[in-house]
Amino acid sequence: MDILKRNLKASLAILASLLIMSGTIALALGNVAFASSSNTVTANVAVEGVCYISLSPNAISFGSLYPTATHADNVLVTDSDPYGNVAANVLVSGTDWASSTYNFGVSNTTWSATSSNTFLTTTQLTNSPVPTGISIPAPSPTVSNGITSNSIYFGLSVPGAIPAGTYTQRITITNSC
Repeated sequence: MDILKRNLKASLAILASLLIMSGTIALALGNVAFASSSNTVTANVAVEGVCYISLSPNAISFGSLYPTATHADNVLVTDSDPYGNVAANVLVSGTDWASSTYNFGVSNTTWSATSSNTFLTTTQLTNSPVPTGISIPAPSPTVSNGITSNSIYFGLSVPGAIPAGTYTQRITITNSC
């Protein structure tokens, strides 16, 4: 009976070692102990740069203006980056102003990185995205709320002889990493 037990344990040891060729395993079967081995693997990841912007407010009102009136660049839009890991460079573009029957040009809207009291020291909005020179730094992982922000200001010049009405324009603020 002892010989049968020894042969069975030896057969199980051979079978176990054939089935388990790699990894870390420790088995004990009666008085027979199986050796364990360990292997390591190196893991890598490439974390991509992500920039994100969030706008506040998401609507601008220049109020009521007369033809030929100007509204200086002091309407603030704050760009915030709560989730990015690289700086967000801000681009801006827009559409023509339109009512149900008339429109006037996109370039009647201006933008600036600083609040301005004069319409003449600003940049005209265009239909194509234009770099503003405004950058929103990546949030710091050591700051509790981790949000960074910067500002862009908008102004408007209403052309003369434009019919009365409510005009709308879509301004697009885009980020680029």
